[in-house]
Amino acid sequence: GMLQEAENVFNNIVKEYKDDESRPKPNKIQATQIMNGWSKSGEGADLGVKTDVLLTTLERLYDTYQDSSMRPSVVSYCAAINAWAKSKAFGKARKARETLDRMIDAYKD
Repeated sequence: GMLQEAENVFNNIVKEYKDDESRPKPNKIQATQIMNGWSKSGEGADLGVKTDVLLTTLERLYDTYQDSSMRPSVVSYCAAINAWAKSKAFGKARKARETLDRMIDAYKD
């Protein structure tokens, strides 16, 4: 569907930027919008996984480029936590807590 297409576009932006930094930059707003979409879609067990992959991508981009536009926001982390809450995956509560801990760790300074 449209969310998967949006995620594919985002992943292409990431890949192209990694290959050539003059290309358009991926950013937290793009990724967070997709994460919010997944968390609201109610699409089953992989909701949490899909948002976690996007969140991890943002974290790695920020670690690599130290660009604040790539740093996951509190809204990014909340979208991922919300997706885990709505997921049907086993261990979803633990994964939601791990995501909260990642946010606390990212913003502890």
